[in-house]
Amino acid sequence: MLAIVFSLLSGCELSLGAPFPAPSIDLLAPRDEILFATNYRSTPEIIWTCLITTFLCTWVSMHPDIVGYNSTRWQRLRARITMFLVAFSAPEIPLLAALREWMLANYIADKIGKREGIRRRIVQRMRNLFAAILRERLAKKMGLERTVDRDDGSHSWATVHGHFLLMGGVIFSVDGQLQYLELEGLLDEGDNREPYVAARAALQSLPDRDMEIFDRSKGDVVTKGLTLLQTTWFIVQLGVRKMQNINVTLLEILTLAYAVMTLFVYIFWWDKPLNVQSPIVINLTLVESKAVDSLGSPPDELENQPVLPASPPRMSNEGSDPPSQMSLEARPGKAKNVFLRYRHDLEPTHRMNVIAFVVLLALLGISGGIYYIAWEFTFPLPAPPADQSLLQSMPALFCPSCKFELIGSGSEDRVPPAPQLLGTNEVPSSTEARAIRQCLSDVEEEIEQLESHILQMQAVLNGLKSRHKKLKSFAHEHRGLLSPLRRIFPELLSEIFSWCPKGAPTHQTNLKIPDSFDPLHGPLLLSQICRSWRSAAITTPKLWTTIRLVVQPRFKLRVEILDLFLSRSGDCDLTVGVIDDLDVSDVATGQSSSHMPELRLLAREAHRWKSAIFYLPPYRIYWDALSEAKGKTNRLHHLGVYHSHGGLEAPVVDIFANSPQLASLSFNSHVSMSGLLIDKSTVTHFRYEKVTRFMPFTPLELCVEVLQNLPNLEHCVLDCIVRPSTSWSIDDIAMDRLRHLDIKIEFESGANQDQASAFWKALHLPNLSFLQVESTSPASFFGHIPFAHFVGRCRKLRELGIVLQSAHAEQLLAIIQYAATITSLSLGLGRESFLQVLSSLTRPKSPSQRLLPGLRVLRVYPIPLRTEHVPSDEFLAAFVQLAQRRMTKASLITKDSKNALLDTALLHYPLDVEAAAEAVKACLHTMGLKNPGVLTFPAQLYCLRGSPNGSVIKIQRS
Repeated sequence: MLAIVFSLLSGCELSLGAPFPAPSIDLLAPRDEILFATNYRSTPEIIWTCLITTFLCTWVSMHPDIVGYNSTRWQRLRARITMFLVAFSAPEIPLLAALREWMLANYIADKIGKREGIRRRIVQRMRNLFAAILRERLAKKMGLERTVDRDDGSHSWATVHGHFLLMGGVIFSVDGQLQYLELEGLLDEGDNREPYVAARAALQSLPDRDMEIFDRSKGDVVTKGLTLLQTTWFIVQLGVRKMQNINVTLLEILTLAYAVMTLFVYIFWWDKPLNVQSPIVINLTLVESKAVDSLGSPPDELENQPVLPASPPRMSNEGSDPPSQMSLEARPGKAKNVFLRYRHDLEPTHRMNVIAFVVLLALLGISGGIYYIAWEFTFPLPAPPADQSLLQSMPALFCPSCKFELIGSGSEDRVPPAPQLLGTNEVPSSTEARAIRQCLSDVEEEIEQLESHILQMQAVLNGLKSRHKKLKSFAHEHRGLLSPLRRIFPELLSEIFSWCPKGAPTHQTNLKIPDSFDPLHGPLLLSQICRSWRSAAITTPKLWTTIRLVVQPRFKLRVEILDLFLSRSGDCDLTVGVIDDLDVSDVATGQSSSHMPELRLLAREAHRWKSAIFYLPPYRIYWDALSEAKGKTNRLHHLGVYHSHGGLEAPVVDIFANSPQLASLSFNSHVSMSGLLIDKSTVTHFRYEKVTRFMPFTPLELCVEVLQNLPNLEHCVLDCIVRPSTSWSIDDIAMDRLRHLDIKIEFESGANQDQASAFWKALHLPNLSFLQVESTSPASFFGHIPFAHFVGRCRKLRELGIVLQSAHAEQLLAIIQYAATITSLSLGLGRESFLQVLSSLTRPKSPSQRLLPGLRVLRVYPIPLRTEHVPSDEFLAAFVQLAQRRMTKASLITKDSKNALLDTALLHYPLDVEAAAEAVKACLHTMGLKNPGVLTFPAQLYCLRGSPNGSVIKIQRS
């Protein structure tokens, strides 16, 4: 209700949380007509209607308790006004009070009046009603006179009596002394105190004084009827106005919700007497002396029991007499002006509180749901104050009374002075010419006025735009002050910085070392943002652990910045990369000598090297500059040595001899194992790779030298080439720990075909589990028979990849025949061998000759994987048939195999996903499937994105 009052005082709209949509309105609408905008009713009429409805609902629904005995008129008026104000501001409070009093009144009537429960009372009333109807019909049928049940004058307790007792309507005179007895004691039959036993007996006859109770109540039919009529009229007219699409204001919606709330209060207080001013006095007479036995003590049966008169206690029949007179009769001279305040002590039970809570939530939900009636209503919003001077200067564009914009103001069509001349070649007369000139003069004058108004509006619009831009800039600047990043802890900020990239990405080589000295990336950028970020970056040693030195003649790297990185990195492990960007002429002319101080400074911190990569020319001058690192590389875990080009010096690098934790090595084709002195027993990972695209492959002799010198190798990647050689022999290479081998082998023209065969024969890798072999050279140089025998010797091989572009189907099948233990196979197949290889994998000659009995994952790569070599529908059908056969025909698999069914089949497709999906649908349609999107065997088909210009067709067994 306070929201309604505030909205009236402020003249603005309050939604109170109701989700009303904001319609399009005119920004120049008057502020005092926003809340009460209707089509036919004035603002005072709406205000008075809502106030009268609210006042009547609140005043009539209030049923205050009796203030006390012998209360004054001012005390009663103050109590009612207080209750009215509470209900007027928060109707939920009297609703809860009315609900609790209604439950307590029924509880009192049940306890004192020995009334049965509500269910039994309803059943008994229904029985009495049916019996009365039956008696009336029998009397009519038999022609007997209708009998009327006579009232014997006895009445039973009802809810009204419970309300009357609870509100303080009964005061007791105990031996002439007026007092209110505790309701807890009156309801407790186990309370044997003298006044309470007599009071319980006397209250049994309270229903006999109903006329006196109703006489004291101020409620009448006229007041209730007027309230009901006013509220009903208010609700009906709101509904009719909405049906006729007439606006309904938000004030009326709030009043309707308030009226419904007070209606619930009125229902619960329906049986409660209204505005009772004085209570009924009941006289109780107790016998002061008690029966005493011969020993001077009361008998057992009379102990602690009040001695009542022979007849039941009589209540005063002077109901019409003032209570003061009855109290004077009880105690003359003492109680004439005594005021006794009433406060009942009866509290609801736990069950009553639970029921009251549930009912209150339901009633509040009904009342609150009224707000959602206006979900689709239109409620104009208040407009900002307009520039009155501007409005006054443009009377032709705005209405001077209501200030609404008039779109068509001043733009009425003018009456042509000579309409008969329009569209003709006739010459106007002198009179017509004067009329035309006068009309044109008026039109030009109006045009000038409109142009002036347009310029004024444009100036206002430009000012608004400028103001809007400034405010947006102001808000953007100050919004950053509330950013959560300002409240982040420095420790957390340092942890975030430690995971940031350590510099700018580089693409010159395959060495994945970022450019740490780039001021626009990495730690140098983070230290330039603000003071707190700079402090956090400086105190984060992990941020400065990557150092990338580029030896360039035009780039004079200062020692200070390198020393800065080394000092800020603390004692953390370093990732060091020294990259050469000089040619032979620069080295010969001494251009590289200017960078030696940086290398020497870096060598002093060799005890912190965790990963070190050197891409340098094969000259002694560089390694001499790093000689101070000798014997300090105790933390070194990964070492990469790459020579930018071949040379005549071939220096022997010995500064890494004392590296007990060295486990990973990377070389290129210009570095040999003999040119590096290290502890070879600790190396478990090795990689011979091409650092740049134009760098040649590593000779096979160097690869063999690596395998022979690293006995504890576990992971090996080789990019090698077989060159022409007259005589070459290889000793057996037995490596028990090698589990991962990836070889890309090529052959120069004129190479001996027996060299690759000798290499495969010399390899003995009993624990190898992964093997990947790739070659683009002719298959005759590869030696597929020795390679197949090598695969057969690898008893623990589980993953095999073969990409041989020139291999025939028979050669591939000969290799696959020896790979009986693998579970994952990757095949690169040309157009000539595609169908034959897949057909052999699908339909073996006999169950005992089935290839790859334990295969679970199959990957197929068409060679070459280009858009001009798209697999035909025949190839796709062969692939689908292979998946169907290997995923369902488990009966053809030998019993000794553990993984009999194929789980996943992958086909790399050289077109995008959409083209692959269309190709699969067309293929399945040619295979006779009615629904191309569903396979006939338990599997799911997917088209996934693969390479940037390709996709992957995947069949997954369900």
